[in-house]
Amino acid sequence: MGTVERAFELAEQGRCRTLTDIRKILVAEKHAGVDLHLAGSGIRKQLRAVMHSTRPSTEASAPQGA
Repeated sequence: MGTVERAFELAEQGRCRTLTDIRKILVAEKHAGVDLHLAGSGIRKQLRAVMHSTRPSTEASAPQGA
C-alpha cells in the first residue's frame, strides 16, 4: 500500500487525531518520503476532514441534565 493510501486508511480508522500522529505511524512503518507525500495543503485538508468525521461527537458524549 502506498504512503498516501495508508495515510487515509489511518485517518479513517480513527486511530489518529492529528497529522503528526499519521506521520509518526507512517515513519514507523518505514514508508518513504512521508513529509513530501503529505506536504500539499490539499491532502492535509482532506486528511483533517477524514479524521474529524471519524471522531465521536462531543455533544453525544456529554452528560445530560448537567
